[in-house]
Amino acid sequence: MRIAEADLREDRYSRLRLIPWWDHSKIVACRLLVVGAGALGNEILKNAALLGFRKVVVVDLDRIEESNLSRTVLYRGENINAVSVCSNGATSSSPVSTIGRRDCGSTARHGK
Repeated sequence: MRIAEADLREDRYSRLRLIPWWDHSKIVACRLLVVGAGALGNEILKNAALLGFRKVVVVDLDRIEESNLSRTVLYRGENINAVSVCSNGATSSSPVSTIGRRDCGSTARHGK
């Protein structure tokens, strides 16, 4: 196996380029929809941002509760009672990500 000179360049994604089948341009070009920003959604958003996904839309109907903080990485104490998709945690994980947020009328759904 021969590694191209360009693949030896150190940057945020240089280790991924060493995987023969990895095509980072596909990650950059695609759109990602994440439904739910709870515990699993948090992990998906974190990993997507770290992998370089740039066009992400998050849909969530819930508000952040204090009990969420023990199983999420993107929320902090100041996010309690905020609509999940309005938290800015995922955008800080990657300087090039554009996170679109949709709360889909959460107040109508929960009657609050």
